[in-house]
Amino acid sequence: MAEEKIDAIIAYHDAVKKLFDNKSTQIFSNNSLEHATAILIEIFKHAEEHVRIFSYNLEEKAWSNGDLRKAIADAYARDVDIKVAIQKETVSDTSISDFFKQLGVDIMVGRAPDVVFNFVEADQKMFRFEEDKNICHAVACANNNEVSMKLHDAFDCFMQKVG
Repeated sequence: MAEEKIDAIIAYHDAVKKLFDNKSTQIFSNNSLEHATAILIEIFKHAEEHVRIFSYNLEEKAWSNGDLRKAIADAYARDVDIKVAIQKETVSDTSISDFFKQLGVDIMVGRAPDVVFNFVEADQKMFRFEEDKNICHAVACANNNEVSMKLHDAFDCFMQKVG
């Protein structure tokens, strides 16, 4: 059973990688932490200009994956501008917060009580959008300017209000 789950995770990551490599406009869903990680890895691998992270917090279980951290560090080394906005800093955020700070990425903390979603947006074309921060279910796309621009604008609006 565990081997089947591992095979399914690898197959999902391979499919996500193919979507991003081909700059697919297909919007696809994801509903597990492993799926989210696969998408985030590809977003950071393909980012050329910027990545914006808007999240309720930076839960360790979501951001502790070694491959994801390598993809983030590699993006930063390529001079990809990474900005992070969270609504609440928790004890479980310490390790990932320290990781971002070691890279030189500032984390903006500000309250937006009516906001219940999380998202990552990159280069105004790639995104992962989680409608409810309490449920690991999201949609993502490797190449959708319309949705990505809206998320980018939402991030900027949040930053102006708290910055």
